[in-house]
Amino acid sequence: MSAAPKDGKGGKPRPEPQSSSPEALYEADLLASSVVHVVKGMMEAGQISQRELARRLGVSEARVSRLLHDSENLKLSVVAALGRAVGIRFGLVPIPFDDRSGTPAADDPPPPRWIAEERRLGASATSASGPPPQPKRRAAR
Repeated sequence: MSAAPKDGKGGKPRPEPQSSSPEALYEADLLASSVVHVVKGMMEAGQISQRELARRLGVSEARVSRLLHDSENLKLSVVAALGRAVGIRFGLVPIPFDDRSGTPAADDPPPPRWIAEERRLGASATSASGPPPQPKRRAAR
């Protein structure tokens, strides 16, 4: 049994979001499957072997095989590394549920209008060329 993740401040356990519902697991699987589908497509288009992808990522071929066939728990850092290795950047685009009944957000008001604009602009925002933006540094406390 794994311990709860620590928050880095005195080692207190940090609560995890409830993600074991069938619906949440489905959404996670959908995201992971989409990432793997795109990476495999890029590998095919670029004639990149699993061996070559492993070399680019600095991991074993066995690790690449697990990532591409058992993508259940892809971390965002792994998604970013996979994308960079095949020359793409992944972006997240918020897509409201058509029907939110049965979700924790069932009684919330409709999503704000800017969500639709995010979705419309999502593809163009992630297609930027050139070096990736530098992460913002956190201010020292």
